[in-house]
Amino acid sequence: MLRCFAVLTALLCLSTPLLASPPGVLWMQRLDPSALPKGLEALPRSAHSSAAGYCLPLSGDQNLGQLLLWERFPDLAAALATAPNAPALNNARLQSGAYTELGTEGLASATARVWQVQVPVADYAPFLEAIAALETALRKDGHDFHAVVLSPAGTGVQDAGGLQLWALSPNGAAAGAVVDAYYAGAPWGPAWDAAYGYFKAVDSDVFLQCHPLPTDPR
Repeated sequence: MLRCFAVLTALLCLSTPLLASPPGVLWMQRLDPSALPKGLEALPRSAHSSAAGYCLPLSGDQNLGQLLLWERFPDLAAALATAPNAPALNNARLQSGAYTELGTEGLASATARVWQVQVPVADYAPFLEAIAALETALRKDGHDFHAVVLSPAGTGVQDAGGLQLWALSPNGAAAGAVVDAYYAGAPWGPAWDAAYGYFKAVDSDVFLQCHPLPTDPR
């Protein structure tokens, strides 16, 4: 609790705005697929969200067998106003919370490598600049790559006080090619190292396969 309060206080005390434009907010829920009322083909979504999707784990040791359902809202106020009226999920929900997009939005159909990391709040702005520079360098080198940084709120012990970095590629082969290229001496290697240098700790590192939900599942 004290750690989360310190993060919030530091964000409020930044002398310059962290974001150039209002961020979106993702409301995420970790679910037990076996407990869903109608299975994967009928995942519920709010009528007020602008986009939605789900992700299944490809690797890792903590959340195998779980499903991550996400919905995008314009801000935290809208997400929290909608949450109490979300469609019933019986006993499927294991964890939920809000994640503010720092910088760009972009969760969609993709293979995602997701790090849960600790970055000092004073370094948030240069960290986001380093991620943007890395994304530009990867794209210049021919990789279809997109990075999203998420800041959690009300998500419970698992994600408290840290950030999530999502590295998105169109499929598994493209995601693997990024890592292979780095170890082969890619020209953007220094940009990767510069961004990684802001990590004070890495709490988890997993691959997910993500899919969009249709606007109207009927």
